[in-house]
Formats: sequence, C-alpha cells, structure tokens
Amino acid sequence: MKKNYLILLALCAASFGYAQIAAYSGTNTPTANAVTNATATPLSRGAGLNTEGGTTFNSSSWQTGALNTANNDYIEWSITADTGYIINISSLK
Repeated sequence: MKKNYLILLALCAASFGYAQIAAYSGTNTPTANAVTNATATPLSRGAGLNTEGGTTFNSSSWQTGALNTANNDYIEWSITADTGYIINISSLK
C-alpha cells in the first residue's frame, strides 16, 4: 500500500513540472489563448519585418549586425496575470 502512495505522489509531482500559459494559432497575426486568470496578446511583428507567408508564423527582412530594437526587427507579445494572481516564468521554449 505504501508503495502505491509513493507512485501516486511521484506522478502528481511530475504533472506539476510543466505548465503552458498561452498557446498561439494562426499565420499572419496569431491569436492567443491563455490559461484561466491570465490574458495574452496576439503575436505581432515590428515594422522592420515582413510576413513570409506559408502555414506558420514567420518573418523576413531581419537586419544583421548589432541587436537593436531601433531598426524595428522584433516579435512582440505579452502575458498578464489577472488581479490577485502571479505568473512565474522560469523558461521559454
């Protein structure tokens, strides 16, 4: 019986190791679906980038050289927790 509880505890602990906060779908300006108690904005491109088309969200016209947002080469999004909640992001993948 004790062994069964340890296995159940291990399975529960493993399920809390990963959580998806938002998911994006679409090709030109992907819409966002956030978890309960959070809001996510759609992905958007800076004015320096062009839409490449196709079946995925992608961009062209990236300038090479130093990283600089002044050339408007960026992809932007935001995720905001509702009042009374906190979002803790430990990694982006």
